[in-house]
Amino acid sequence: MTSTWMNTAIAIVGTLLGSGLTALVTARSERRKNEVLERQQIRREAAQDRAALRELRVERHKRSERRRDRRQAAWRSLMDAAHEAQGAVRQLARLAMDPYDQDRHAIRRGAALDAVRATRQAATHG
Repeated sequence: MTSTWMNTAIAIVGTLLGSGLTALVTARSERRKNEVLERQQIRREAAQDRAALRELRVERHKRSERRRDRRQAAWRSLMDAAHEAQGAVRQLARLAMDPYDQDRHAIRRGAALDAVRATRQAATHG
């Protein structure tokens, strides 16, 4: 009878120890799994942050290029208008050496004034 009680007690203690050990191993395994999942989540969020930062840099670069292109176009427009005005003023100045012709002078003067106005407009709106 003692041996039956002893076997029963040992079986109960063994079962309890086995259950406790299983619970401990399971808890430890779950904790490690949660830590791995947490690290994966942190890496995923860091990758998303890096991707968003890259997108922001690309967009900033595109805006910078658009501004540069607009400035270059405005500068070319100003230089073209200034060159045109210079030519018109030179033609008007050459008329001063020829005998005075009111019609030719009025046409050249109008062209020179228009070219100077276009240059001024290019300078203020460019």
